[in-house]
Amino acid sequence: MAHIGCICGNDVRGNGVETIYRFVSDDLMNEYAETEPFFRLPYLPGEKAEVWLCNECGRAIFFDDGGLRVTRFMRPAGLAEFGQCHEPAKAGVFYNNTVFFDAVDEYFTIESAAGREPDYEFFYKEYAEGRPLLSPSVMQEKVFGNPNRRFPRWTRALLSGSFLAVFDDANGISDAPSRLWLLSEEDMAALRHSDTSTE
Repeated sequence: MAHIGCICGNDVRGNGVETIYRFVSDDLMNEYAETEPFFRLPYLPGEKAEVWLCNECGRAIFFDDGGLRVTRFMRPAGLAEFGQCHEPAKAGVFYNNTVFFDAVDEYFTIESAAGREPDYEFFYKEYAEGRPLLSPSVMQEKVFGNPNRRFPRWTRALLSGSFLAVFDDANGISDAPSRLWLLSEEDMAALRHSDTSTE
């Protein structure tokens, strides 16, 4: 299925800034703590995903490789169903691709202009030209763990092959997510049918 819409028929491209999110695991951030820019970490299976949220039906639409094809659908679930999620999951951060990024960019632009932070390279280490990378370790210290500034539209999350649980960022990961999505076998069957019918 192309990067255009939800299985319910809604064209999610028109949903606005609340559509596109990213999940990045703690393990991925630790692996590339100093060597890669946070916003360009590689899409490794189970470690990073692009997630589009449909504002019509609430589905989470996954692009696990960050590419052009939907890889799975999850439907919103009741929070009580979280107790049934026993599959091993990756802990990480879940952030809005637009609002969160803009807030981080604004923060470091102001801090750099004031001489309190260096001019970080956000995306390409080959273009850093001596500037430090905005690496996962910098993000952990200056953004996710910043006691003096709260950045909008990010939270802690757990991701597995069958569920995505998002938690209140003030409380971190606990036994009670604020939102939960579960893999939909019905939607996955439709996705497989769509893939085979276009071959």
